[in-house]
Amino acid sequence: MIHQKNQGLSAVRNVGIEAANGEYLTFIDGDDYVATIFLEHLVAALQDNIEIVVCGNKKMPAGEINSPAPQTISGEAATIELLTRQENYHVISCGKLYRRTLFQNITFPLGRKNEDSFTTYKLFAQAKKIAFINEPLYFYV
Repeated sequence: MIHQKNQGLSAVRNVGIEAANGEYLTFIDGDDYVATIFLEHLVAALQDNIEIVVCGNKKMPAGEINSPAPQTISGEAATIELLTRQENYHVISCGKLYRRTLFQNITFPLGRKNEDSFTTYKLFAQAKKIAFINEPLYFYV
């Protein structure tokens, strides 16, 4: 268990990333929740050197959740998509499964609001291949 003085979300995420020893990371905010099949579907999309899997999100709980095939694109194409379309599920750090090695030189900025905006595009640009599952599996409150 990790204990630290409250320094904000970025500090918590950075400490968690540093302490992690698994091959993949995901973030779930404390007031949000995920579908019971969230990790199962994100892990199932990890094929062909995919380094990030992104799922859709929804403000209100969804009913039955299907298992659609993920769409895969390059990290470069995902970065362009992120910067030009600015869809919420692209920008936020939650609702994604990341290869932990992507964070070797990337951290969340301390003392910034919307810290995801300063981090996600860097992770997308560094990834060789990203899979998108458009079905909402992450539910934010």
